[in-house]
Amino acid sequence: HADLDPLEQRTAGDELDGADLYGLKVDGPRDQAAVARGHRFDPHKILCDPYASRVWFPEGHTRRLARVHGASTVGHAPLAVLDPPEGFVRARPLAQRVDPAHRVILEVHVRQATMLDGRVPLAERGTYAGLIHRLDEWRDLGVTTLELMPVQTQDPDEGSAWGYMPLVFGALDARLAVDRHGDPTPEFVRLVDAAHERGLEVILDLVANHTTEIDDTGPTYSLRGVDAASYYLRDAQGRLVDDAGCGNVVRAGRGEVGRLVLAAVRRFADWGVDGFRFDLASLLGRDAQGRHQMRSTLLDDLADLARERGLVMIAEPWDLAAYEVGDRFPQREMAQWNDRFRDQLRGWLRAETGLASVITTRLAGSTDLFGTEAALGGMHRSVNFVTAHDGFTLYDLVAYDSKRNEANGHADTDGANENHSWNCGVDGDENVPAEVMALRRRQMRNALGLLLLANGTPMLLAGDETGRTQLGNNNPYNQDGPLVWHDPVRAQEWADLARYVRMVVALRRACGQLGRLGGWGDAVSWHGAHGPVDLAHHSHSLAALVRSGHPNGAGDVCIITNQFWEPLEFTIPDPHGWHRVVDTMLASPEDALDLSATRAHGSTGYRCGPRSLVVLWRPGPDPRGS
Repeated sequence: HADLDPLEQRTAGDELDGADLYGLKVDGPRDQAAVARGHRFDPHKILCDPYASRVWFPEGHTRRLARVHGASTVGHAPLAVLDPPEGFVRARPLAQRVDPAHRVILEVHVRQATMLDGRVPLAERGTYAGLIHRLDEWRDLGVTTLELMPVQTQDPDEGSAWGYMPLVFGALDARLAVDRHGDPTPEFVRLVDAAHERGLEVILDLVANHTTEIDDTGPTYSLRGVDAASYYLRDAQGRLVDDAGCGNVVRAGRGEVGRLVLAAVRRFADWGVDGFRFDLASLLGRDAQGRHQMRSTLLDDLADLARERGLVMIAEPWDLAAYEVGDRFPQREMAQWNDRFRDQLRGWLRAETGLASVITTRLAGSTDLFGTEAALGGMHRSVNFVTAHDGFTLYDLVAYDSKRNEANGHADTDGANENHSWNCGVDGDENVPAEVMALRRRQMRNALGLLLLANGTPMLLAGDETGRTQLGNNNPYNQDGPLVWHDPVRAQEWADLARYVRMVVALRRACGQLGRLGGWGDAVSWHGAHGPVDLAHHSHSLAALVRSGHPNGAGDVCIITNQFWEPLEFTIPDPHGWHRVVDTMLASPEDALDLSATRAHGSTGYRCGPRSLVVLWRPGPDPRGS
């Protein structure tokens, strides 16, 4: 229709005579010149509204038919659901906002977390409702924020399990609900509400840089049929740009794409979500031609929305063609995943050379990347992590030297080849000597301790606190079975590790200087085993004395990390009033103590075992009134 503005006009529900499902048909130029300009109109395809808040799949749904140009998909295509206005639901807000200095993020896959959990009713396993049964456990661990891996609607025929191939950006995946054919929104909102009741934030890993329509051989479900030339980025030769590694990239610099992304974010926020982690966010910062730019209208609009709604915003600041970690990212107010922390801490743990100097920077907040400007969020902008969904679990990081991805069906060619991992002497889990397993457990404690005590925002991968393994698979994107499901029996066997995490999180929270907004700055002094810190190429040990600023040094923390393969006797800096809190050489529960149960360390030195972490704490005079 000549007078229709597709960006502004909508069809009102009361004009559809009681219909509850609808699809679109869009036609346009289909000649060779139009195809060269990026158009892919197909009047035989029924299209899903890109703004849909719910999607319905017919029994005859097939991805194969949607990939054939000119084939009709009537009766086979996913349709948008027309929700009545009175059906809107919203979670109650958090009673108290999470202090950014205390934020501890847990990355969780909704389905994987409960499929084997006997505490969860069978019908609720793998669902939003099922996840509610684990909230108390994670709150007690010290987690403040759940980061849910993508819950956007996926094509059930596509084959991946992680959730990173959205059909539309702003609709929930009904397969993660108890009623897989109903409206998942109320159940999802109950999950958010239950999290808020326990003081937990919920943020979503949102994919808005590409879609499940993949490359030019992919299905026509939505954006491709609506206006491929406007929504998808192509290079000078007319080929779809694939800097996401998923077949296509949206043209984030165009207004219609920005409006679509913002609409999805607002909808999830309206349901009560507290924030977002944007997958491959560097792609969202490009201009309409796909060029990198210093400022992005879309990213600025998202930052404005975050301020307006009090939302947490986290960027994954890279893609296959760009690396923008730190102040190179076009929106400096967003927090960012810090993969430098991940890689360099992994290297430190396996005693790579040349890392002593850089590890001081990572522990102190990565000021080289993020500066110290409090107005921008300071060190809290650095989301520190050692493991995430894509890569080894923490246990596998200390049990495998190389990936074992044969189960994924790509002859072990997928997934990263360099993982900065070390198997502690034996690869895998067969015939592992007790001393190797003890070293693995110690290395995991070293990793978790340094992660949780470093300045910045720590993020844990769910299951790492209980020794979860994927048997060396570092890219199980298409796995949905016991290989990736959380194992409650194993969790019980590794309960002492969860206890360790709980104690270290409590220490972090009690010592506020560890999360100083502007970095550790002049509050920290660095030391070696016998005086000045050794930052030479061969050094594998150092100590950080992080002062609280309180009288008599009350609350000071001394962190000693020794990744050398021999024990070292450290002269304790300013040696008075110290209590041992952490020593990963010791068996549980002595490896990490509650602050109320510590005892004075009566020596001016401390023997730090090989490949171990020690933390001393100065409570001040008479800490328990005794």
